[in-house]
Amino acid sequence: MNSQGIDTLITHLHDMSLDKPDEQFKAAIALGDVTDENARIRVMDELVKALGTKQALTRAHAAEALGKLKYPKAVPVLIDALKDDYQLVRSYAARALGKIGNPIAIEPLMHTLSNDSFFGARAEAAEALRNLCLDDKTSQCKKARQTLQDYR
Repeated sequence: MNSQGIDTLITHLHDMSLDKPDEQFKAAIALGDVTDENARIRVMDELVKALGTKQALTRAHAAEALGKLKYPKAVPVLIDALKDDYQLVRSYAARALGKIGNPIAIEPLMHTLSNDSFFGARAEAAEALRNLCLDDKTSQCKKARQTLQDYR
């Protein structure tokens, strides 16, 4: 994708026009596929901003795209997204945190696993914890594995 195409997608990502609500989340999905190394940081920063939009599906797909891109700087906002009002945002944020693989997400993911009302968010949190703690011997991961065991 060329620079002009990325610019267009970023414009759509932040377009709050009521007549084009689908353009936002479709742009978030497409931006998750950007492979141009020169554009990736800009794209990822724009996706982080999109986590603050009013459009729930845009927030969800921005979280999903950040996971695909494995953007480590997104971890704090993705942890915040685990508390989003919209269940799909919480679910996609949990999945993204598992893909990024930063251990600071373990405690918030355990909280999601134990407390979220949406099964999808709990399931994604469980999978993320499995990914984060697969071979990790830390006490935090031992606790996470016990939480997973208790969850079954």
